Amino acid sequence: MVVESESTLHLEEFSILPVPFKRDAKYLAILKSLGMQDFLNEFNAALKKGQETGVFDKIINSYY
Repeated sequence: MVVESESTLHLEEFSILPVPFKRDAKYLAILKSLGMQDFLNEFNAALKKGQETGVFDKIINSYY
């Protein structure tokens, strides 16, 4: 809906993940044309490691 409502955004410039990392009002989007695939691969690996090791749960639980 956001992309459709903003004329400067184009859906083909975004990748939609099959499973969201987290459902929240905040999102991360990076234009494909920026050529940041190496960064995204490292970022995704770090997210996966954080989930698998429980580090994210510890961080989140520290706020409760």
